[in-house]
Amino acid sequence: MPNLYAFIDESGDGGFTPKGSRYFSVTSMLLTDPSIGRDALFRLRHQIIEEGQDLEYFHATTDRQVDRDRVFAILGALEPGDCRADTVLMEKAKANPALRVPQRYYSGAVERVLRYQLAAYGRDIRQFDSLVVFLDRPSQRGKEFSAMLKALKSNLPRFLHGVPYSLHFHASMSHHGLQMVDYLSWAVSVHHERGEDRPLAAVQHLVQTQLDMFRNGTKVYYEK
Repeated sequence: MPNLYAFIDESGDGGFTPKGSRYFSVTSMLLTDPSIGRDALFRLRHQIIEEGQDLEYFHATTDRQVDRDRVFAILGALEPGDCRADTVLMEKAKANPALRVPQRYYSGAVERVLRYQLAAYGRDIRQFDSLVVFLDRPSQRGKEFSAMLKALKSNLPRFLHGVPYSLHFHASMSHHGLQMVDYLSWAVSVHHERGEDRPLAAVQHLVQTQLDMFRNGTKVYYEK
């Protein structure tokens, strides 16, 4: 049996103040083949370089709009059976102060996104030999990194039915899959943060769920 590949990205900051992002989110993208999207993105990057832009890798936040459009065109052509993404969001102003430590909100977000992908509505992991998980390697391994690592290690076994897994922290520039999930995560983020719909519309068929952890919450602790 083949392996299943997961690429995980987070968006938003850990500041629970009006000056911070409105949402914190975790997006996980599953690929049935790690080469999906690789060749098309490789060709596009070299096309951009030959056009005079010295582009080392794709990063949605900093890429030019014209280049983002072309990346989204590549992602939009993918089939949801080959590439699936799910996002869990937390509207930070609704988070109880007791939940504002990385160990709490990472655990909640990671548990929910894995449940949607590997248990309730997602892939039957038992069809695969193993789950290979990639995350962007942080520049500093602080509290957030430790919280993410702990959340993954405590939640993954709950949904894998004994299927083995491995965790890999790589620089995003080293793997097209990390650049793809960055784009999908960014599309969801700008949709919720500032009502920008066009990026998400291009990949809506790949983003299977957008779960707001506090969608039914009514208490707001500060105004954004």
